[in-house]
Amino acid sequence: MNPIITTLLLFIPFVLPLGLALDLYLPSIPSMLNAFDASSQSIQLTMSVFLYTYGLGQLLMGPASDRWGRRNILLVSIILFSGGSIICFSADTLSIFMGGRILQALGACGTQVVSLAMVRDRYEGKPATIIFTALKGAMSIAPIIAPILGAFLQMHYGWRANFLVLTLYGLGMLGLGLYGLKETKPLGVRTKISWKFINAHFLYFCFCAIATQAAMFGYFSLSPRYFMTQFGLSEAQFALLFSANACIFLVTGILAGKVIFYLGFRKSTCIAAGMMLLSGLAMAYGHFNYTHYYVLFIPNLLASSSAAMMLGASTSGALMPYKENAGSASALLGCLEFMGGGLIGSLAIMGKTISALPLAICLVMLGTTIVMMNFRIT
Repeated sequence: MNPIITTLLLFIPFVLPLGLALDLYLPSIPSMLNAFDASSQSIQLTMSVFLYTYGLGQLLMGPASDRWGRRNILLVSIILFSGGSIICFSADTLSIFMGGRILQALGACGTQVVSLAMVRDRYEGKPATIIFTALKGAMSIAPIIAPILGAFLQMHYGWRANFLVLTLYGLGMLGLGLYGLKETKPLGVRTKISWKFINAHFLYFCFCAIATQAAMFGYFSLSPRYFMTQFGLSEAQFALLFSANACIFLVTGILAGKVIFYLGFRKSTCIAAGMMLLSGLAMAYGHFNYTHYYVLFIPNLLASSSAAMMLGASTSGALMPYKENAGSASALLGCLEFMGGGLIGSLAIMGKTISALPLAICLVMLGTTIVMMNFRIT
């Protein structure tokens, strides 16, 4: 089998825990409110704590893999994820459940950041770009399948079944890590923790990733209210529209790697930014001229394709020059992408009015900023 395909099949399971841990139990939230006798704000807090732990935890896991080896930290991360899932499964109080979610998040961030670093250890140039882009695209698999699987589990087995599945998934990753992965950073080439790789080029690619995550977060947050509350679509119709965007993201991620390598990372981010800008303009035009859910849906198909291309190019551009510190570079990129993207993306859903206009403005401003930055950095 082609070594690139083999590598993708090997590493895809390690980049999915975030999406699975976030989306699998969403259909079970009403049931969990009763089980824990908790408010919706308390359950929402478990999601927020998970997200912040995931973002900041990368700054621990990435540098640790530079210092103590990739495989070691990856296996520790898998154990944390599996242990956290077991705690969530068996929790009888919300505080115990919260502790399990923190461990889950630490494990999920470790599996992703170390996986990207291991790819950088093994590959250069075109193969690395193809794999980075495809892995980022493959992350959309979880949002496609997790809510459907979670709803099935909730209907037939209850909310604890979601965390039993996550436990089994973690154990599967552990077996794959033990028997399928070899150390890519041997003892003799390990480095001390250092942040000297930070420069204008690295920060540019970080901002590209932040902008992409902001666009995606804005759409994820807005779309349920926009499609179901504003236009009365059913859960099934919403799931179909949501999956269509995720599929566009996935397909672009699979196909765009070679294009990104031939165009160059900077030029690719600029093209993707132009696509983001156009999607925002189309969304704004639709907002002022039509009353239909396509105003959000159709322009965001272009934004989803832009996001996959931008993430592939920015990840490759940020990690490619820093092989010795790939863990730290991957960690800082992921932390800034996740935390900054979430903060900026929340602006797209501000206000009581359900409207596509704030997201449209966000897309236009982010796309324009990236294009301007691209021309200013020498």
